[in-house]
Amino acid sequence: MHEFTDGCSSQYKSRHCLGSLSTAIPDFGYKTFHRNFFETSHAKGPQDAAGGFIKRQADISVLRGNTVIQNAKDLFTFCESSLKKPRSALFKRRVFRYVDSIDRHNSKIFKPIQQNRQIHHVFTSTCNEIIVSDLSCYTCDQCILGNYLNCLNVENTGVKKTIKPREITQTSNEEEVAQDTDILSEDISDLVSINSVVAVKTDDDNFDYYLMKISKGSHVLNSAENDSWGATYPPGFEVFRGHYYDKISDNDPLKYKLLKTKTALVPTKSLLYILADVDASYRITISEDTHLDILSVLDNLD
Repeated sequence: MHEFTDGCSSQYKSRHCLGSLSTAIPDFGYKTFHRNFFETSHAKGPQDAAGGFIKRQADISVLRGNTVIQNAKDLFTFCESSLKKPRSALFKRRVFRYVDSIDRHNSKIFKPIQQNRQIHHVFTSTCNEIIVSDLSCYTCDQCILGNYLNCLNVENTGVKKTIKPREITQTSNEEEVAQDTDILSEDISDLVSINSVVAVKTDDDNFDYYLMKISKGSHVLNSAENDSWGATYPPGFEVFRGHYYDKISDNDPLKYKLLKTKTALVPTKSLLYILADVDASYRITISEDTHLDILSVLDNLD
């Protein structure tokens, strides 16, 4: 089996997705199982447009008070009543199916696999282990014959590494699990650079998240420090430095302006999302898709 999929490091290359591949041979009965990742980003294709449309329409309906959606059944009922007949002339109908329950045989939770962003090819032929490399090869004589470990294009694909994903069991102590969570936080924080626009967690009940322009990447404070907003952090604390964005108007909540006069410090672990497509200018506008993506990250944290 050869799969080709998106390469988002926090989703399709997450620890659980890669870990579950280690049992793909007994689970699915294949001799070998390959997963190839495209560029490390969240691809925006037709499949995302279809899913994004449903999320947007459901979100709008809830905000307007037209419907209440609290579970999968509610969402299905909303789609059946409101979205079955499209306005587009390109297709005539939408078909929705409701699955009451899913028989999940594999409920294992795995520990993080470091440097997962660099992985673009994973395959397995043995239970409980995966073999990873930076890139895939489908051109050399050895790989065409199925001798993947003897690939002739190692200079381009990178050396193949054998990994045995480690499962988090009920006996794992809290400190060990916390260390694994720290690894995940470090992975995304490594991508933040000067002038990046990021979303960070907040305790402010009036906002789901804050947007921030980074002026200095993740660094450890040498001494206690206060920011312009009154936040105080002790020495040894790892933070980002930058400036917050504020909403220009409640009537258009996706437009922001930079608050240049006040410097902000935020914990590195509060990072939620990197807005890679947004230029760090004085005024910015984020798309509704981006807003919903950030909210989905918050939902997963909950």
